[in-house]
Order: sequence, then structure tokens, then C-alpha cells
Amino acid sequence: MTPTDNDLTAAIMQFQDERVNPDACDAAQAAELENISSSPPNDLIICKDGSRSLVGKHTLDDGTECVLKYYYPKNLAKKINYALRGSRCMRSWIAAKVFSRLGIPTAAPMMIHEQKGAIGITIKQSFLACHLAPGTPLCDITDEDVLQKVASQLDKTFTTMASYHISHGDLKANNIIVSNDGKIRFIDLDGVTIMSPKKKWIELHKRDQKRFLKNWSSDSAAYQIFKDIIPPAQPSA
Repeated sequence: MTPTDNDLTAAIMQFQDERVNPDACDAAQAAELENISSSPPNDLIICKDGSRSLVGKHTLDDGTECVLKYYYPKNLAKKINYALRGSRCMRSWIAAKVFSRLGIPTAAPMMIHEQKGAIGITIKQSFLACHLAPGTPLCDITDEDVLQKVASQLDKTFTTMASYHISHGDLKANNIIVSNDGKIRFIDLDGVTIMSPKKKWIELHKRDQKRFLKNWSSDSAAYQIFKDIIPPAQPSA
């Protein structure tokens, strides 16, 4: 049964108050993640070390492979803004939960933890843990049979996203992971917007279209397969 906008709004409010996803993280895993939520483990395999975030792969004691993301707001204004309006970490957490609810494939979120300042009006640091999405970035896939299989999944996914005015915000092909059996998962959901007002969503949707197709040259097989995969925005809908 497809959720209504009201259902989804209520679910998002619930997600904002959750810190552990019981569908993807058991008590032992939650305790282990809690212990490394403030500082990265020594064996973290770093994937990205930027000025605002640190991302890496980590294996839990039970063998579960996960991705850990540490967010560091750059200045006081950001720290206050994130506390009042929601951080990029919280946006990613909510997006992953919403994607799962709507059947949009993504890496399962496990835990979110945010350290607030002494009086609660700033966020000092945020932490997000998700299951690892094993596979190959879409940008590295050249087999046309696999690309056609991916296109079929993307067609369904982008239609669902359009129904709820969802924009990914960073549709680089390396943010779509293709498993060995050809199934896709979206990652890096920091820029996702959900149920945007119609006018704003149309603009964001056009950016998604442009960014997605920018991944390939216009004469490539992938471009020809994907060029019409994102449905156009319908201003009158």
C-alpha cells in the first residue's frame, strides 16, 4: 500500500526522534557503534577525509560491514543552524528511512548520534552509521545488459521519487551502487529533499536530470540507455 503524504509527514516526524534503526541494528551493534560515535576507530578504512566530514568503512565485531560518517560543522553559524533546522547528518538519516519506507533501494541506516553544545543550541558533531552497500559504482559499469537492468530499476525508482517530490541532490553515478546481481542502491543522501513545494521541486528535479546525464558523454551507450529515464516534471500535476 502506497503511503499518503500525511503518512509520510508523520513518519518523518517519528524518524527525527529515532536514534537506532531496529530493522538494521541490534542491541550489541548499537552499543558498539555508540562507543565509536565520538571518534573514529583506529582501523577505519578512510574513503573521504574532507573539511566537513570523514567517511570510512568499518567492520563490527560480528563481521557486519558498515560505513561510518563523522560530520564536523565548520563554524558557529552552522552549528546553530544545524541544531535549529536539522543537520546534513539528520537529513541523510531521514532520507534513508524514507527511501526504505517507499521501497527506494539504499544502504540501510543503523544509527545516528549528534553531540549538542552545553545549552542545546548548537551541534558540535554528528555521526551516522549505515550498512555497507557492496558492489560497483554505476560510473564504472559498461556492460550494456547490466545497464539495461539498472535502467529498469531506475525508471521505477525515479517515478516513485517524482510522486513524493523527492530530489536526490547529488546524482553522480558513483552515488548509485550496483551489486554483483545487478541491483542498485543509492548512497550519499546528505542532499536529499522530500515533499518540496511544487515550484522548488521542479527546479531541483531539473538539476537532478542534468547532473545524472552529465555522468556520461552523449555518444556513450550508457547515455543512450539513460537519457529518458528520469520523467520530466509536470508543473500542472
